[in-house]
Amino acid sequence: MKPIKYCRVFAVLLLILVLVQGVQAAETYKYVTQWGSLGTDNLQFDYPEGVAVDYREISTCGHGKYRIQKLDDGGNYLTQWGSSGKGDEQFNWPKLAATDTSGNVYVADQVNNRIQKFDSGGKFLTKWGIRGY
Repeated sequence: MKPIKYCRVFAVLLLILVLVQGVQAAETYKYVTQWGSLGTDNLQFDYPEGVAVDYREISTCGHGKYRIQKLDDGGNYLTQWGSSGKGDEQFNWPKLAATDTSGNVYVADQVNNRIQKFDSGGKFLTKWGIRGY
């Protein structure tokens, strides 16, 4: 091998050694609580898939009822919005949710190929993407 190849091999081995030494044991988590149950009423979930948490509220989405539910940080039901469809405030398999520092909720609407943005109370604000079929 040429000296440059030895340097590359050495650099890769050194990187692996550094990464392996930086690996720590997995953290242990303790069960604390759960909210809701199976179903389609308030504080019930049917195929929940996404959860977004900010410092005061929790937003959940799932395709069982095609809706977003908001809970306070204690797990108490606050509000919900959405239905099945392709219009504004409608979903076809809401997959993921996220929040920003203003409390706005972003929902990835998988089958409709778009992201919808709502204020913290569920008022539709805007959307990105288009229905793909």
